[in-house]
Amino acid sequence: MVDDGTFLGPLERANDHWVVGDRTRAGGRWVEFRPDGLFQREPDSDGRLIPWSRIVSGIRITWGKHSWNINDKGVYTLKGTVAGRNGGWLHMTLRHSYEDDQMGFDRHTRPYRAVDALRLEYLLRHLVAEGLLSATTLKRSASQWCCQWWSAG
Repeated sequence: MVDDGTFLGPLERANDHWVVGDRTRAGGRWVEFRPDGLFQREPDSDGRLIPWSRIVSGIRITWGKHSWNINDKGVYTLKGTVAGRNGGWLHMTLRHSYEDDQMGFDRHTRPYRAVDALRLEYLLRHLVAEGLLSATTLKRSASQWCCQWWSAG
């Protein structure tokens, strides 16, 4: 269960920050939204940070066990949820040196509504394009945008 019941697909509020993926799964992978950037948590690692200033293009989401499924936008059920139980990937282009990168996350046991997953991807693309993901604006802008999306949903 999410601390305060707030989530948008794989994005959820965890204490004082936002997380993509199931952070409660033993040996799992997830991505934290920190003031200094995206932080990947994974087993047997100290983690890895990608500063907001390095992200050039919007963040896109793919579903599946492997990160090289870059065109796999997922399979959706007749109930309007993302099918499968494999994880997902946040893909982005980084500056200096311009390269594609990805951060993996494990899926929660709860189903993700397809509309929530698509809204999350749109939200991340917009926040990156508008330069709203930075140390000074992250908490305020992301929270405002997420609240607007939930009220629209």
